[in-house]
Amino acid sequence: MTGRLRLYHFALDPGSRQVRLALAEKAIAFDLMDASPWDPDGPLASRNPSGLPPVLELADDKGVQVIACGARPILEYLE
Repeated sequence: MTGRLRLYHFALDPGSRQVRLALAEKAIAFDLMDASPWDPDGPLASRNPSGLPPVLELADDKGVQVIACGARPILEYLE
């Protein structure tokens, strides 16, 4: 993986916790962005149609942006 990862998460969400742990175990550097799932104009609403955390965003060196929504797809992407 090249580029910088951003994880939009809610601290009390179990899926967000799973992704944070997986990133830490794999020693992958990432920026942690706090996001409230009930904020209709927040960063989750513009990145995930359901508005729920977690959301992983990757912008690579070529400017291609990848967004994965939900704990299961994110964990599969990390593998």
